Amino acid sequence: MRLFDVSQRHLRRFDLWLALIVFGLSVFGVFLLWGAFGGETFVGYARRQLMWIALGGAILAACCFLDLKTVEVISYPLYALCLLLLVGLLFLGHGSGGAHAWYRFGRVQIQPSEFAKILTVIVLASHLSRFRSQLGRPAGLVVPALIVGVPALLTILQNDTGTALVFLPILLTMIYMAGVPKRILGALAIVALLAAVIALPRMHPYQLARISTVLGKRFSDPLMQAIGRNPEDIWRKAESASRWHSEQARIALGSGRLFGKGWGKGTQTSLALVPRFYTDSIYAPLGEQFGFVGCALLLAAYAFLAVRAARIALDARDMFSSLLVVGLLTIFAAHVLINLGMAVDLLPIIGLPLPFLSYGGSFLLTLFVLFGLILNVGMKKYLY
Repeated sequence: MRLFDVSQRHLRRFDLWLALIVFGLSVFGVFLLWGAFGGETFVGYARRQLMWIALGGAILAACCFLDLKTVEVISYPLYALCLLLLVGLLFLGHGSGGAHAWYRFGRVQIQPSEFAKILTVIVLASHLSRFRSQLGRPAGLVVPALIVGVPALLTILQNDTGTALVFLPILLTMIYMAGVPKRILGALAIVALLAAVIALPRMHPYQLARISTVLGKRFSDPLMQAIGRNPEDIWRKAESASRWHSEQARIALGSGRLFGKGWGKGTQTSLALVPRFYTDSIYAPLGEQFGFVGCALLLAAYAFLAVRAARIALDARDMFSSLLVVGLLTIFAAHVLINLGMAVDLLPIIGLPLPFLSYGGSFLLTLFVLFGLILNVGMKKYLY
């Protein structure tokens, strides 16, 4: 069993454009944050983010040449280790924004749930590719549901609702692509809805306030009453916290108009009127500085990455590789769609970063691993 599989034939099929877009967006993210922060405040952030990009580049290169069969084998013990790290967060986790989802080592914070998403995809792809014949029966979905459900539950217990939400589309997309009957998918959707209803009473007031902000009083009040919460208390919190966040983000986004105010000239973000503009709400300073054109170009870059990855998934020569790319692409797409939904007030602000632009090391490294594995499958599509 070898860890790396390096061949000149692989290099000839390396998707240079996909890699360039990945690195280009990462560097642009630093440039965007620099303009949003302004002055010397950003120096420390820039140094750390550039360090993560450099480390991510090395990780992406390594992932391109990993032997996929070895990756499949070692993913199981790594998945088990990641679950132990998630359990440890319940006792040793460092808090931020209401969630206890990080281990802190000096100035460095590591978020195991980000890497858990990658490992969950690999393990699930391995299981589904080996037991496709069992997917026609409901019992055949027990193991896939556990593979995804355990890390998702542990993430919910850390109050990291945003990250936990990404696990559901991973499961649904991958079992669909593996060939599960549509009737079973419908039943799973009902189960997921019931699970959401069960999870609502466990949510913190600030999380319920975010949901109420999106639903409005007409729909949120009956829902809050049904789960035993005082609608007026929740709505007051929504008015004072979530509504301020969403309104300021919308003001910043809309104030850029067509071409934006210019780099470094955003008032809403430079004055810190948009809470956490450098992580969850990074789309707001993008629109404020570069306008509709800048936002449209970002969406075009995301679409390019998604189409390129989807083509690699379709061209993959074995089911494990295909499902692996589908799951990884789902992680990327879920982050984009949910974060943009938060930015335009279609979804509550639940704390989910925007790929390549949001500040943070764990998620950025996850993206480099993600696209490194996608490039790997694309380079070896004729070998499996």
